[in-house]
Amino acid sequence: MYDIGLSQADKALADYNKALELDPANDFAWFQLGGMHARKGDYTNAILNYNKAIELKPEHFFYYQYRAEAFLKAGEREKAILDYSKIIEKDPRVNAFSYYSRANIYLKLKEFEKALNDFTSAIELNQNYYYNSSLKII
Repeated sequence: MYDIGLSQADKALADYNKALELDPANDFAWFQLGGMHARKGDYTNAILNYNKAIELKPEHFFYYQYRAEAFLKAGEREKAILDYSKIIEKDPRVNAFSYYSRANIYLKLKEFEKALNDFTSAIELNQNYYYNSSLKII
């Protein structure tokens, strides 16, 4: 992803749009375009672009992760939960971040048992989540 300030975001958007004119099946360009929209706070267009990237390469689980984060910022928690769940389904042994993120959403929704289960799974996969998870539950 571009690591740029907002002043460069419009140029990056134009560049990605041009790339997509040349190759509309470029999933990574769609993903990057979504990132540029998210960086500008335009989560509606970010989600649309992430959708296109996922349509082209549904096996790329990190596309779901970024879309889930855009859903969260757009206030669509249930859709974010669905995306984190898809990531976990792909390989539950390596997705501590997804368990942790989903647990935080469940916590905000006051679904404490689900939150506790996901925090536990995150900690089992990566003990670094212990400190952060225990602070949220207290």
